[in-house]
Amino acid sequence: MNAEDEVDVVRDYFKVDVGFVKVSGRRFRVERSEMTRLPDVEAPDADVLLRVEKLARAEMMASDEVKLIFVKGKREIVELCKKLARSGWKILPFYAELDDDALDAVVYLADTAVKHVIVATNLAESSLTIKPVHTVISSCRVHRSEEGPQGISRIHPAWCSQEEVRQQEGRAGRIREGKQLLAVPPSS
Repeated sequence: MNAEDEVDVVRDYFKVDVGFVKVSGRRFRVERSEMTRLPDVEAPDADVLLRVEKLARAEMMASDEVKLIFVKGKREIVELCKKLARSGWKILPFYAELDDDALDAVVYLADTAVKHVIVATNLAESSLTIKPVHTVISSCRVHRSEEGPQGISRIHPAWCSQEEVRQQEGRAGRIREGKQLLAVPPSS
């Protein structure tokens, strides 16, 4: 079901005329590439973060276009930002605990921006357009909340769903063709 269908449902239910604004989404093709092997490891996050770093460095050498990197959480963002800090690129973290100025630096990035790397949690996954993003690099890892014994919630690392990967892909291809690189093979 698309958003226009939803407007009809609301209009029919409330029996009133419901106005809506049509906003265009991605207009350009996004090419997806996956790494071919992920070794069997007990703690995949360290290996995946290393893969993400290698992909980021390779992409930074290949073009000056804006990169958006998705990692699991704040700790991984801080670690990756430190590793990429001496690259000569502007490295921008993006997660919920940042102040408004830091978040605005990403949200209002100029369409003409170059040599910027945004390292983000899934906060940047949907309902956000950062127009100059050309390349999305995904660790395919997230934090999931689940209710444990006695109703206490806990957070644990997990693999992204296919829908989350598609949402991340949608951050590229807004004003030019783009690409998405996954740090893991499709079977993960």
